[in-house]
Amino acid sequence: MSRRLLGLALAGAIALASTSAHAVDVRNNDDKPYEIMISIWKDGTSMDTVDTMVTLAPGEIRKDICKACFVAIGKGDEAESVSAEEAQVVTIANKGSLLVE
Repeated sequence: MSRRLLGLALAGAIALASTSAHAVDVRNNDDKPYEIMISIWKDGTSMDTVDTMVTLAPGEIRKDICKACFVAIGKGDEAESVSAEEAQVVTIANKGSLLVE
């Protein structure tokens, strides 16, 4: 009986640890809206990404965007981008600069 209880306790601990992991949040602290691109890798072995455009209003926060991704303001070569992972917060600061906290 004690083996079964130990197994259940370990399974519960693993489930709790996996659900307590946080994802990246993106926050707009500027006073104007921004269109951002979020690039998430399709899998762990390729360089292919799934890109999604999102508009963030002033003061808006998008939670749990990704586990690991690139966040960019704008498109193309002129886009400012940062990489973020796990529980980091990407903040759009004054005049559209990106900060990772």
